[in-house]
Amino acid sequence: MAYYFCLDFKSSTAALIASSANTEQCILTGGSANSSTIEVFLIVLVPHLIWLNNNEFITITYGLARTGLEQSGLIDHIKFPLIFLIKQIGILIPFLILVWLLVKKIKFKIKKEIYYKV
Repeated sequence: MAYYFCLDFKSSTAALIASSANTEQCILTGGSANSSTIEVFLIVLVPHLIWLNNNEFITITYGLARTGLEQSGLIDHIKFPLIFLIKQIGILIPFLILVWLLVKKIKFKIKKEIYYKV
């Protein structure tokens, strides 16, 4: 399944890159630049949705069964995100301290010039 997801992602990205050559022109004229991207994404996604429907959404039911959703309570929806948030902050503190020291040491000069492409 991951292979097909990767294929979906690559084909949608390729379509986006192909359509982004005229994105600026479409934005200026009010047209839609990404309609081909959405069309390619839907064309590639439809066979997977058909497969899921024919196989009774087996991958989704398997994933939900592994999460232990039946055994969770309302308090778990508060407890586990808080634990995750605390762990993320603990992991990011050293990184943020190093970035702060770097920014403090190196003075950035920001030019307030705005360039417009005509």
